[in-house]
Amino acid sequence: MPVIRVVVADDHAVVRSGLDQLLATAPDIDLVGSAADGEEAVRLVEELRPDVVLMDLGMPVLDGAGATRRIAESGAGTRVVVLTSFSDDRHIAGALRAGAIGYVLKHAEPRTRRPTPPAAGGDAPGGRRRRRCRSGAGEGARAGTAR
Repeated sequence: MPVIRVVVADDHAVVRSGLDQLLATAPDIDLVGSAADGEEAVRLVEELRPDVVLMDLGMPVLDGAGATRRIAESGAGTRVVVLTSFSDDRHIAGALRAGAIGYVLKHAEPRTRRPTPPAAGGDAPGGRRRRRCRSGAGEGARAGTAR
């Protein structure tokens, strides 16, 4: 199973910590770094060469759109997915123009809950193992991709 190397970039420590903990439970994701601002995110991409950055838009020092632009122009091959509380088209379109491949709204409800790890009773009723849901957005979420 290929492993996806991820950097999380968000200026809120509680959000970074929550994402770090969530991603740590995924066997196919390797959380390689965590950044508190856009400048740090760019530096971590140069240093660690992750496959994906989950990027907040509203960050200090260098905002998420600016960091996304620099990452896209760097030639590192890292893809950026914006994780934001901004739901207006102006912010999202700006992030996509900067080079983000898509976005997830922070207030979106998950379509299904992530299955419980087997050690914590993760088998579904009847002995069937539940499959991991790969899409995180559900009703009220908008998903977009750059063209």
